[in-house]
Amino acid sequence: MTKFHIERLLPKTLPRLQELLVRGYFVHRHNDWLNPEDILEEGYVFVLNDGQKTVSVIGLSKPAHQLSWLHFLVMLNRSCSLAEVWKSFFKDLQIQRIFSGVRIFFIPDEVLIGLLNPHLTFRHEGEVIFMQTTGTPLLKQNCESRLEIVSAPTSEEISFFLESSFPPLWRLSIRNIERSLEVSDDKLFFEKEGKLVGYLLSNRDEGSVNISRLAVASDHWQKGIGTEMLSIFFESFPAGHHQNFTVNTYRANHAAIALYRKFGFRLYDRRLPVYSFFMRSDIY
Repeated sequence: MTKFHIERLLPKTLPRLQELLVRGYFVHRHNDWLNPEDILEEGYVFVLNDGQKTVSVIGLSKPAHQLSWLHFLVMLNRSCSLAEVWKSFFKDLQIQRIFSGVRIFFIPDEVLIGLLNPHLTFRHEGEVIFMQTTGTPLLKQNCESRLEIVSAPTSEEISFFLESSFPPLWRLSIRNIERSLEVSDDKLFFEKEGKLVGYLLSNRDEGSVNISRLAVASDHWQKGIGTEMLSIFFESFPAGHHQNFTVNTYRANHAAIALYRKFGFRLYDRRLPVYSFFMRSDIY
């Protein structure tokens, strides 16, 4: 196996990262709102060098609760073996004890699935599923909504009151929240009795609306808040409005799946596996 030298890029090397990204091509990119420049600023970006030549750039999100995402993998040389880069990268991280004790997660496409190295003890962690409905689903409330739509809170407030309701793996960082608000077409924030209880983000494309984020404050679970939020959102579309609505969620999130089913969402034939690799500290 070719021996690559691993090097971490620091935020001051932004021009070099940008130059490498222009030259390279993405093999993997995590499906959230952060870009590689964000990962350089708040996470970890590594380059793999073969002598004086850089062959790959790999970004990992900053660990939180001993969890991290493989955020992107960029190749710069199509003649270089992706399998060798993949194996060398994780081996070097282990040897240098970088990310020691951290479990690294990633959602691979078909190419990366074929590169899973059994010697690195990757573990299957479930899957992300996709749901959709045709037309505007409406679930009428039996009583007047108790929720009030309010102006956007700060990213810090969203993080503290709402994102904390997600399991640690699926929470957005402050930067990720900021990026999501910048690009979302619909941004709804809900209060009940003066307290922030939920938010919903979506993006519109021709003939399709994707619900990209929905969160309910944990102390308001099982109180019908999610149902009210979605009802308000769908009722904002004109009567007779016909579009496909899509959403994705973790298969183990049974409450979310049940909520979407109320509105006529059904599974369709797309799912992505979630894998993880534990960076042991005692392997060498």
